[in-house]
Amino acid sequence: MPIVWTVSNESRTVDATWSGQVSADDWAKFIEDMRRGGWAGYAKLHDLSHASVDISAAQIRDLARQTNAVADDEALGPAAFIIDSARALELVMQFDDGTASSVRPIAIFPSRQLAAEWLEGLKPRP
Repeated sequence: MPIVWTVSNESRTVDATWSGQVSADDWAKFIEDMRRGGWAGYAKLHDLSHASVDISAAQIRDLARQTNAVADDEALGPAAFIIDSARALELVMQFDDGTASSVRPIAIFPSRQLAAEWLEGLKPRP
């Protein structure tokens, strides 16, 4: 399975590890799983450092539209992407541009630690 994820309801986070060859269909399934599970509003940590991603610009636009449709129904949680390749960086930047109307923070990091710290810093303080 190219995208394996775990959910923490307590911390309202989803940790998604991408591995092998990840397709647009895999990403679309993840988006739909988040919507159906009620986790679209959770913070997401996407680790793409073990994946090969070859998704076209047109497919990215479709994924952005799918994400924006979810955002029409509920607020999306922030998303941190761990990237270690220029191609993955390009795709995530295109996705960020395409989902700008969904108004949620997206950031790109070179390591899991930095991504996790950023997500933690976004949580409301009691």
